[in-house]
Amino acid sequence: LRVGYKNTTRSLVAANSFCAFTVREQFDDYCLRQALDAGAKLTIIDGLKDIQTDQHQVTVITSRRETFRSRFLIGADGAHSQVRRITGLFAPARTAIAVEGLLSRSHIPSSYLEQSRHMTLDFGVQPLGYGWLFPKADHVNVGLYTYLPEKSRVSRRKLAAYAKARLGSDSFRSVCGYPIATGGESYRPHHARILLVGDAAGMAEALLGGVFITLLLQDRRPQLLSITQLLTPRWRRHSAVI
Repeated sequence: LRVGYKNTTRSLVAANSFCAFTVREQFDDYCLRQALDAGAKLTIIDGLKDIQTDQHQVTVITSRRETFRSRFLIGADGAHSQVRRITGLFAPARTAIAVEGLLSRSHIPSSYLEQSRHMTLDFGVQPLGYGWLFPKADHVNVGLYTYLPEKSRVSRRKLAAYAKARLGSDSFRSVCGYPIATGGESYRPHHARILLVGDAAGMAEALLGGVFITLLLQDRRPQLLSITQLLTPRWRRHSAVI
């Protein structure tokens, strides 16, 4: 793992792998197949019209007037959760924004190949956020994130400039942007039959958005401290080494 701030870089090296990358669509498909194999039932709907509850059950009415009933409802429907909106159980204080592109290794000049092999977090390239390079099998996932998009926007143009500077190419095979709900520290499950989880409950933390790194090796503490020393006081308020 390489963490950079402006012109300074720190590295964290572990004896064993501590992070694995996957392609989101493939991972989602794998999880779906596992759930179906375990006996889950999948029904695709266009949207939700209403959610009603009583002391015994939850009734979900779709936009096509289909009706589903169950004892409990788990809202895991993303940053723009319809379950959250209809029930009014929670309102995230803020929504972060990220934009990412997939850059094929075949488009990366040979002089940049070494950089493309390392997981990298770049603080300082995006105000109120960071940039990232996540190496995968045949491509590098390149992205920009901001936790306050109303003050510091991300864009395809900024993403292309970042990729060009770090990897020598901006020939993305695809680019997409997406919201990341944060502020879940204030969510308190209080409904007896409805629970919000994941982005629906704002469970991405503000500093790194969707990036979570768990380091269990005690002998890496000095390296972690070295990395946090790169961050400005603004970022240190959002981070801690335990």
